[in-house]
Parts: sequence; structure tokens; C-alpha cells
Amino acid sequence: MAKAVGLWVVFRPGPYINAETTGGGIPGWVLSETNGNLRSNNTDYFEAWSPYIAAISDIIRRNQISEGGPIISVQMENEYTNRKDQGPPYKPEMMEQLRKAFVDAGVVVPLTHNDAGMNGYYVNGTGAPDLYGFDDYPQGFDCSHPLAWNNLTKPYHEYHMDAFPDRPLYIPEAQQGSFDPWGPSAPGYEKCRLLTDKFFQNTLYYHMLASNAKMINLYMIYGGTSWGNIPHPGVYSSYDYGSAIRENRDLSEKYHYLKSLGIFLRSVPELYHTEVVSRRVISSSREDQSIVATHLRNPISGASFHFIRHLDASINDNVHYTLELDTNGGPLQLPLFYEAFLLKHRTIDLITTDIKFGSSLLNYTSTSIFFAGRMGGRDVLILYGDTDVSHESIIELKGQPNRAQKSPEVSLVKLFPLINPRAGTLISFLPGIKQIVEVWDSDEQLVLFCDTETANTLHAPVLAGKQDDPFRSFWGIGTNSSVVVGGPYLVRNATVEDGVLALYGDLKEDVLLRVIGISKDVQRITWNGMDVEPLGHLEERPSIVSIPLSRKDALRPTVPELRPWKYQNSLPEIEDDYDDSGWAIANKTKTTCPYKPLFGDGPILYACDYGFCEGAVVWRGYFNASKTKEGVRLVINGGEAFAASIWINGHFLGTIQEGCQIHELEGTRKGGGLRAVGVYIYDKDQKLNSLSLLLFSFLDRHRGILNTGGFFGERQGWHLPGFDDSSWEHRELQSGLPNDVPGVGFFRTQFILDAPTGQDIMMSFEFQDVESSPYRTLLFVNGWNMGKRVANLGPQIKFIVHEGVLDYHGPNTVVVALWAMEPGHFVRPQLRLVVDGQFDGGVGPSFEPGPSWDDLYRSKKLLLENYPKSVQ
Repeated sequence: MAKAVGLWVVFRPGPYINAETTGGGIPGWVLSETNGNLRSNNTDYFEAWSPYIAAISDIIRRNQISEGGPIISVQMENEYTNRKDQGPPYKPEMMEQLRKAFVDAGVVVPLTHNDAGMNGYYVNGTGAPDLYGFDDYPQGFDCSHPLAWNNLTKPYHEYHMDAFPDRPLYIPEAQQGSFDPWGPSAPGYEKCRLLTDKFFQNTLYYHMLASNAKMINLYMIYGGTSWGNIPHPGVYSSYDYGSAIRENRDLSEKYHYLKSLGIFLRSVPELYHTEVVSRRVISSSREDQSIVATHLRNPISGASFHFIRHLDASINDNVHYTLELDTNGGPLQLPLFYEAFLLKHRTIDLITTDIKFGSSLLNYTSTSIFFAGRMGGRDVLILYGDTDVSHESIIELKGQPNRAQKSPEVSLVKLFPLINPRAGTLISFLPGIKQIVEVWDSDEQLVLFCDTETANTLHAPVLAGKQDDPFRSFWGIGTNSSVVVGGPYLVRNATVEDGVLALYGDLKEDVLLRVIGISKDVQRITWNGMDVEPLGHLEERPSIVSIPLSRKDALRPTVPELRPWKYQNSLPEIEDDYDDSGWAIANKTKTTCPYKPLFGDGPILYACDYGFCEGAVVWRGYFNASKTKEGVRLVINGGEAFAASIWINGHFLGTIQEGCQIHELEGTRKGGGLRAVGVYIYDKDQKLNSLSLLLFSFLDRHRGILNTGGFFGERQGWHLPGFDDSSWEHRELQSGLPNDVPGVGFFRTQFILDAPTGQDIMMSFEFQDVESSPYRTLLFVNGWNMGKRVANLGPQIKFIVHEGVLDYHGPNTVVVALWAMEPGHFVRPQLRLVVDGQFDGGVGPSFEPGPSWDDLYRSKKLLLENYPKSVQ
């Protein structure tokens, strides 16, 4: 897929990757089967990861750039220290083992590592990669105060020159958003988006470019959903991350900035090879606020890039400044038309000189560059800037203008030919421009200017090169062809074949489709396969083809009410006559985990030591009550957002949540016999279930082991489509568990969707009961665990489910596993399906059904656990 769309890949296989995933990507079984420390060179850990790295390296080898693939580098490990006083010993030796494993498997692309900051870890020495880099999240991860800024302009360049001047400056993780924690006071992802908004992006990424960074990876452009048991305990199911693309795939204004920045970097290759010439403090209109000017220059072409920022990047005031700089054509005292430039608060200006576009030259501009290159047989330059300030450029204009400009906003553009024709033409753009203006239109050149808001609607899809070129979709290698398309919400793809320019994308509203840079051999334009404009009849083809484009009269999909529901108890394990004879006995006295039990000489009760590392778990324990033994002392320790409910002899004792709590359970003797204690734990680190039942967790290899945990209903496959629930009782989800008692129950319902075709429709499941209530749920959609809700902790109430998991044109099965944690609280979950957005376009139907209950259970002829007679 990356190769098809022209995306280079930095492959990050681990073994440890972090990304707020459970175990950082290291499987739970590795903890239980590895003696000693993980992430060190101990033999057990080496033997655990070696087969995986060998297998994944074979995939990398076949898809690296040397084999015609998109992989350009491979990262070893993640944000790892090499300090002896931090973490386990022999860390560099493990890194060296990883390096050797990749190289021996045929990986030839550079191996990289991401230091957690400018710490100097693995710059050189044992375990050092080919390409060192460091991560930076200057705003941190607290979105509670999104308008407060930290220092975004750290000394990247100085550190680079001091630590690794022989290698390019690489930033593997540049902050794009932030994760959001559990809790009722969690600020939510929209505040994380505000914390890292377009002004943050401009300041941080321009500062990185001004520091001469040549490889920057943004974390994350799209975070998505951490479904099932993927997330580590610190985050909830949504991993929206405040990213440029929201979890439901809606585009934020951050996306528009990144799109424009990406097209600029693609258009101006002179920036790929630059040297930092100077960094100097210059005066501004305010004596108390200095500004910094950084000059980058291409030593071959002389192209220059001047980044202008506040000395204190968090400053919230506008200042004016002037600038004197040298160009290939001589010195300039700027600005030329007006008294001073305006540097807005929390932004960095970029002033460029001596930039090529095709065979033409942009001598100087204070505007932003959207596109610079060749299109439709001409040199094309598209500039833009904010409508409330003035801008100026000097351009070597060529040829005779083809037609007089009729737009009233042309009066806001002034052209002044300089005395020396080779010096170019001075052009002034006055405030007030709010559309695309044709500055120069000749047979040789097309120069356009527009305001920033209009530039946000522009797209520049790549036109793929020759069919037999493996890099046909990669700009600058397999193709240098593009068109610029304005108006649509999203342009997904563009092709030119047999005189037809075929555009594909999404519409949010009726728009004026504008196409720039059409080659003369194009005779028709289509949008999502439909003809929108024949061009052959035009006597004189305009430089900007404008076509009204209307949304289809598609109806909003009918969203069914989620009912009726069927119900079944999913906690038979608390009953006396429950048969646990097939369960694993927790009788180990030693553990491979380096973190030993805090006290006691009893059996090890780390569930992963018994092979149960995912999801919820049930423990059953016994003690023999007598006159001298009339109680049990339980000490239960769990991570963030963990909980445990406790029953003894079928009687509910209580639920604990988070941290370490001690329960003294007195007066539990009953007839002096053996009695069972059931403990339900919702935590990734403490789990136990039946050894025989572990087989069931591996049945669904399609959805994977992280999809389910140890609830009785999960073990029986009640969450799967096709399960026969005809014997279940009718009970609405919003009625909660019978008699408002604590426990676990499964609720199932089905519905049919018949969504309109040719639409991209965003849907989610939303809990309407927003008040804090002591319950937790798992939401299964067509067998997929799409999220966990903790109603008394929050904050998540909306669960995004995309087409592909949902069948938009057929039946769907929804299952809610409800865990009520306290009696008498009238737990009343209310769940609905909602449409969050609808656009013309999309990518077409994509539903592929996963295995049903019959596929996984009946065909295997497996004997399922039986309910105890007392609850049948």
C-alpha cells in the first residue's frame, strides 16, 4: 500500500516499540518465559526475540528500497538509554545483537535508533546505529492547559554539530499531538489538538527545518483506535492523539497545514541540501522582544531560506521587523514596498530567495510557497499568504501574458519591472485577497497567488510515472508530474490516461472545482468516474479550469435503534458447583519476573506466569475454614484504571479500583468445609484462567489474541456473530443486570444497515448515560473488541467503528459485556449508533466478515464449558 501511494517507510518492528501499547509490543509470554531482564543481552530474551526478528527481517529484505520497495530505514528498539545506572545491565550489547540480526538477515538500509531526547545515547560506541536520531515532545502530554506553551525552540542544531556532525539531523518522533489519560478530569483529545495546533506545528517544524533537520517523522498524523487489549494501562481505547486526522478520519485544520508544508517540501528540493550560514538576533518594533533570524543556504544553487522567529517562541504578541539579506543578485533591504514585516504571535516566518521553479527563478518572496515546478508544459508557481497582511515577491517573468485578468482582486496585485530585466519583476500583494489571482499567465509561465484559507482547499496529487517503474508513485524518482486541484474536501488520487484526467476524492459540500496545470493532451475531466467537463470544445483553454461540482442527493443512512437485546449471565464461576477441574493450578513458587512479590511465601500469582496475559481474568481460590481460620486476607495490586471484584461463597464482598488495597475478610467460615473465593481482575498484568481454556483464546487467529480476555462469555465465543442466543432471555441493555447485583453479563443484539453507496460515512457507538456509574463494558462489533468503557472513571463515551468492521450493507452483531461493580447503583447503560459525518466519495465497500462462531467453535467440535446446575 505504501509503495502504491508513494510513501517511504521507516520500519519500526521492535522488539520493543512503546506507542502506548501493552508491553510496548513485547508479548506477555516473553515475560513469563524469560529468566532475568528483558531488553538486555541475556540469553533467554535473545532466544525469545530472535525468531521474530528473523521472520520480520525477511519481509523487510524483500521490501527495502534496494529491492524496489518503500522501506528506507529500520529502527532498532525505542527510546532506550545506555546509562549503566538506568535499567538493566548489558543494554548496548543487546543493541549490538539486534544490529547483527538485521544485517545477517539481509537488511541493507540504514539502521536507526531514537534517543528519548538530546541525551547522546547510542550516538557512538557499542550498539550504535547507522543513523542516530532523537525524539522531542516540547509541549509534553498534559492537555489541560492547551494555550500554555513550553520552549519549542531547543538547540537542535548546536547539539547536532556537537554530537554527530558527520550524519544528517534526524528527528524520529516530532510531536504532533498527545495521548490522553484515564479519569474524569482528562481534558480530551480536542484540547490536545489545540495544544498542538497549526501555530504549534508552524513553530516546531519550521524550527526543526531551520536547525537543518533533513529527516523528520511526526508522531502521530493519525492515531486511530487501540482496539481490544492493545493499549497499555495508561490510556483508553481511543488513540486519537489530537492528531491532524481525527480518529473518525475527519480532517482537522492541522491537516491542511501539514498538507501545504508537505507540498512545499516536495516542490523545493534546494532545501534538501543546505548549510546553516548564520543565526543572529535582530531588533523588532518592541525593545523588550527580540527576534532570531536563521539563514540556511544551498551551497550549489545559492537558494536561501531565512527563518524568522520570536526569541521567546511562546510570546503572544505581534511585532514588526526589517531584514537585510544577500541574494545571488545582490543585497536586499526588506521589505521593499512597506515599512516592516509583521511577525505574528507564535509563528515563524520563512523568507526565501533564489528558488527555481522549472527553468524559471523566484528571486525573492515573503509569501509562502505552495507549489513550484513544471505542470502542463509550463513553469508554475503558486504563492499564498494571510489576507490581513501585505506580501511581496521578485520573479523573473517570461513570455507575453495570454489574456487580461478580469478578477476585481487583481487590483490588489501590483507589478513593477526592475531596471535590470534579469533582476526580475517586483510584485506587491496588498491585504484583502480572498481567492486565486492569476499574477502572470504566458505560454512559458503561470504564477498564481491566493490567501491561506483558499490554499487550504488546494491539493496536488502525484501523477504516477511509467507502469514498469517500481517507484512510479514516488515524487522526484519515478515521477515529477502533478496537477493542482482546488475545492474538494479531499483529493485521494489522480491519473491521466487516454486523454482523461480522472480525479478521485470526497466532497463535503457543493464546490467550485478548480484544476491547474492540465496538459494539452487532456480532453476530459472525470470526478469519481463521472464526466464533469469535456475540454475539447474550448477554443482557448484557461489556465484554471473551473467547474461547479455538486454533492449527490444521497440520503443520510437510516440508523437503527439498538434493540431488542438478549441477555445471559457471564459469571458462573462464583457458584459453589462450578467445575474448575480443568483450570490451571497456581502453584508455582518461582517467577522469572525480576519484580518479585512484595511479601509472603505462598504461590506466585502472576497470571502471565501461567500463560494468561490478555484481558480480564477470573481467579478461584480455596481455604479450609475452621475455628482457628475464619477469614482470608487479600492484597490486590493493579495498575492504572485496574479494578477487581471479589466474591466469597457466592456472596459479593466489594470492588477495588487502582493501586494496592488490602481486604480483611472475616467471618467467612461456612460449615468448616472448603469454600471458593472468586476474584475478577481487570488488569493486563495480573491474570489467571483455565489452562485448557487457553486453547480457545488462540482459535480466532483472524482477530488475534489481543481481541479477547477471560470473561466466561469471551471464552464461549458469545461475542461472535452467528452464536445461537435463542435460549437467552430478553432483557434490554439499559435495564442492567438483574436485581442490580454486581456481576458480569453479556448482552447481544443485531441490526441491518443499508447505507447509501458512493459515500464515506463516519459512524460510532455512543453511550448516552454520561453520569458516573460503577460499571465497565467491553464493546464487540461483529466479533471485534472495539473498546472498553469505564463509566465511573471516563472519559471515553464514544467508540469509533469504521466500515470494514461494520457492514454498511448487511447484518451486524453488537455485544456488550457489562461488569457491574457495586450493588444498588442502578447501572443503566444506554448505547446508540450515530452518524458523525458523511461525504460524497470514499473508497467503496470494504467489509470482509471475520470468522463466525460456527467457523471457530462448531467446526472444531470442541467441548465448551458447561454452566453449573445452579444457574442453568
